[in-house]
Parts: sequence; C-alpha cells; structure tokens
Amino acid sequence: MSSSAQISYDCFDELIAQLRAGGHASTADKLDFMLHRVAWTTSSELLGELDAEILRFQQSTPFVSAAVQ
Repeated sequence: MSSSAQISYDCFDELIAQLRAGGHASTADKLDFMLHRVAWTTSSELLGELDAEILRFQQSTPFVSAAVQ
C-alpha cells in the first residue's frame, strides 16, 4: 500500500473516532467494518461504498457536531 493511500484511510479513521465521540456508534461501527474488515476488489470500490454510507448518514442525521462535519 502506498503512503498516499494510507493517508487517505487515516482521514476515515479520524471520522470514525469523531462519530463515536459524537454518539454515532452505529455509523462508526459500519464504517470501521467496511474500512478494516472487508476485502475490497479495488480502492475505488471501497471509497464508493464509504461515500455511500457517509451520504446515508448525512441524509438521516442533519445536525451533527462541528468535529463530525
């Protein structure tokens, strides 16, 4: 894995931590599972699925802390 790919994943780990801290454990758990426990075919597939889950969260939870935003 290249270092640039790792940096990209670090931002998702930070989001997961912020979601947990903000009381959104269910979404944090889903993202964590997708990021660390699923064997994706490509990074594009992973990013697409993470994006879709984040979009679902945004649509269902309109008000979140500034840290999560």
